[in-house]
Amino acid sequence: MLRRQPIRNLEEVQAVLREVPRGAMKVAIIAFTEYIIGDKHHGLSHDDPYRQTTRKAVYGRTFYSDAQRKYVMAAIKDGRIKIGQRSPDPTRASLAYGYDITKGGYGATIKNESPGAYWSREWGGWKNWRSTLQVIKANLKGASRHALSEANKYMKSRIKK
Repeated sequence: MLRRQPIRNLEEVQAVLREVPRGAMKVAIIAFTEYIIGDKHHGLSHDDPYRQTTRKAVYGRTFYSDAQRKYVMAAIKDGRIKIGQRSPDPTRASLAYGYDITKGGYGATIKNESPGAYWSREWGGWKNWRSTLQVIKANLKGASRHALSEANKYMKSRIKK
């Protein structure tokens, strides 16, 4: 299930990009996008730490039936379900973020088409994880700084030539 999170109208992003000269805008947009995607330490590719939560907190009740409870307990016993491990593995989904350049280089679309992407951030069942929009908002300041830094490097390299 693919879900879009447009950030076009965020005033902070628009204010930073207004300061960037038109020629360096492409460099700034790519730098901003790559910072939001991030790595294992920050951004969308960074998994929030695992915290134990109860089944009741996630689903509203412990089990729907006694048969379901028996199945889950048997699956835990024989190793099909591992306590403290999420399935599908959100780590693989988090590392699959990428982007497409749009509008002739003056725009970018962040995407993640891996099977676990929706479940890892947007589903809400794992109450301890931040949503995609929360992660983007938390990384706006750093992404803006990174974009301006890359734009400045680009402008300095153009002046020397």
